[in-house]
Amino acid sequence: MPPVRLRFTAGHELSHVALKHPVLAPRPSEDVAEAEANHLASYLLAPDALVRAWVPTLSIEGITRQFDLSEEAARLVHARVLRTLNRG
Repeated sequence: MPPVRLRFTAGHELSHVALKHPVLAPRPSEDVAEAEANHLASYLLAPDALVRAWVPTLSIEGITRQFDLSEEAARLVHARVLRTLNRG
């Protein structure tokens, strides 16, 4: 597994712990838990303020390069930052 994927996976799994998602008991919604863990992992690896400061063009390629993320993870970050900016 490429290092960028390992970093995101580690962040994702740590996010499950931080969010106190149940390990053995069934989760209320697997999709919601996975989306929450992906969101937190993307934020931990590329916080909004740093993305805006370090990648002024907000390009997926710039996020990938600057934060050493996979393209898939950079897309999550890009979408998250754009949603935040659109909310004002």
